[in-house]
Amino acid sequence: RHDVARDLVQKAEMVLPQLTQLCESLATDYPALGVQDARVGPLKTVQAALQKADTKYHGDILKVTDFCRTSLVVPDLPSLLALLELARSRPEHHRLGRWIRRVKLSTLQADHKPKAGGYRDCILNVELLVHPEDEVNRETHLCEIQIHIWPLWVIGGMKGFERYHDCLKYSINSFSNPYNALDRLDRKTLVELMILSEQAIATSLVAAKGTTARSYCLDHVAWHEDNLLLDYFAQAGIFWKLDRLEWAETTFRRLIELYQESPDLGEHHPETIVLYKYLLQTLTKQQRRGRKGLEPEIECLQARFGSGVDPLTPDGSHSHTDGDDDIYSVSWNDIWNAPTNAYNMIVDPVCEEREAEVTTRQQVKVSKRAWRQIRQERFAFLRRDDGGDDESTIVSVDTMGH
Repeated sequence: RHDVARDLVQKAEMVLPQLTQLCESLATDYPALGVQDARVGPLKTVQAALQKADTKYHGDILKVTDFCRTSLVVPDLPSLLALLELARSRPEHHRLGRWIRRVKLSTLQADHKPKAGGYRDCILNVELLVHPEDEVNRETHLCEIQIHIWPLWVIGGMKGFERYHDCLKYSINSFSNPYNALDRLDRKTLVELMILSEQAIATSLVAAKGTTARSYCLDHVAWHEDNLLLDYFAQAGIFWKLDRLEWAETTFRRLIELYQESPDLGEHHPETIVLYKYLLQTLTKQQRRGRKGLEPEIECLQARFGSGVDPLTPDGSHSHTDGDDDIYSVSWNDIWNAPTNAYNMIVDPVCEEREAEVTTRQQVKVSKRAWRQIRQERFAFLRRDDGGDDESTIVSVDTMGH
């Protein structure tokens, strides 16, 4: 595997100038696309490639397709659609079209989760000749072009990419509940971690505030100090596992206040909601142990976020493990409160799916009409090649994230 990875790195070095030229031509030859930023990423190292293969592809190094990679930023979704239509047109329209092998759009779909760190992009995999001047040796190398949409790129930016990279590197996004990482640790180890967390936070406070940490605590941390907020969130999990529930509660409450103050997060942000759910679990556990006066707040939080006692899934919802089909989960309360809906669920259980399919088709038609109008107004150059589908060489369009 090491030799294969090294060979792929060498091929990536050879095709990088071609890939760079192709991306630059999109910006210079078609200014209507509004490409705002074009960057060439560093070539993936052998070690990084092997690690990615182990993490994502069960060790299959040949599935790593971003040894050679570039990124483009376009202003909006219509520009992305125009770029894709240009790319899949006849080869004489643009050279990129003949080499595209896959278009991956999964993370840009509304019903798909973003990657860790809020990272969303469109990925083009292009296959370039390693020796373009050699008529005999037609060896190729698969490269990657990442296409970002400017409003999403501004929100995530390089920090979003760094968090996504860290999640892949350290597998910190593999737990439905991040505190599950502490499950198998004994109490002695957890106590040691708590002490280490205090020391780590003290060091971070000294670095951030420029003075001794003794005069500062979570009350003095600001909403924009991301690293400190993450440190305190991790520490709250240790408190939870050690049954220091009052300490965990205090930390969760303060973190919620800071997230509410943040102009980028706020009351309804998914991360804020997750904190509320952790707070609800903490209060519920204390109530079961005899603490009085928590009923009103628990009822309020339960009305907003559910019971809060089930393991949290990555999207902040609750896991569903009973395995019952919807048709068997119709209760007498459902029949009493909404008899028509309950009857339809029993007699015609796929009714909602059929209606959703009809709605989707209608939305597609509306979207196509809107795109044709935008295409005519902003991207007139695409009209020269309306029949370009015949010779498209795209192997697949991946909308499922595979």
